[in-house]
Amino acid sequence: MMMRNPIYEREMWIAAGNRRSAVSVTVFAALLSAVAFLSMLFTFHEAAQTGELQYQSFLEIFRTLSWVEFAGICALIPARTAAGISGERERGTMDLVLTTPITPMDLSVGILQSALSDALEILLCSMPPFAAVLLYGGVRFPDLLLLMAGCLAAALFAGSLGLFFSACSARTSTAVAVTYAVEVLLFFGPFLILFLSSSIRNGGTPDGFWTLLSPVSIFYAGLSAAAGSGTLLQNGVLSGSAQALRHLFLCGILFECAAALCLTYCAARRTARETTGHRRARPHFL
Repeated sequence: MMMRNPIYEREMWIAAGNRRSAVSVTVFAALLSAVAFLSMLFTFHEAAQTGELQYQSFLEIFRTLSWVEFAGICALIPARTAAGISGERERGTMDLVLTTPITPMDLSVGILQSALSDALEILLCSMPPFAAVLLYGGVRFPDLLLLMAGCLAAALFAGSLGLFFSACSARTSTAVAVTYAVEVLLFFGPFLILFLSSSIRNGGTPDGFWTLLSPVSIFYAGLSAAAGSGTLLQNGVLSGSAQALRHLFLCGILFECAAALCLTYCAARRTARETTGHRRARPHFL
């Protein structure tokens, strides 16, 4: 049984009494359901006009829902962690926290665990829209679970970014702004460069396997393995068989988890510097 983190328990108690968290999850689930409903309504309307039902349209709906969910999680989770350590400084409770038996690593891990709990809650609430799409086939349930694991890995990486900059910033507003700026650069910069390189080469195969380090590219590889490439990218370094893309996706998840562990460790080290002068002397027993 895993040891219970007191910071995680405190964050969960605060979130349980905060309506904002419940409202944000409800709004996101309603948005995802609305996208699924409108997309399926448009598909059935086209089927009524043409007299044939294109099952490829349901794969497009699945891809759209997956990208909406991925974007929503990557947008919500960093704000949750970026206010963790810097928020303690602004409230003037950092000194109190550092004088308790709680270590800086406990503080960092607890904040990150609470953010991952929010991401898992969002994923579970989004299951009904995805289940409606799965009724028409084309995507297997294990592939859906694998994509959710990819969303959790991206949430872990994005949350660790917010945690790191929260540890390095004195104000929450600064931590949030820097976190989102770096997240946009890391998540979407390499992917956009991949498209620009393809455009310059007039649709040729772009170079640069370093672009695969982008979480967006990693998620795209998993989505392509589950539901085909779609219209986002037909060739390039992300093309290949479903098995090769699935292996690339799994390697990308491991990379995101390793990067998140490094950022969490750096955040704890940065916070540990504030413990100077706050550590209590160990009791000596005769």
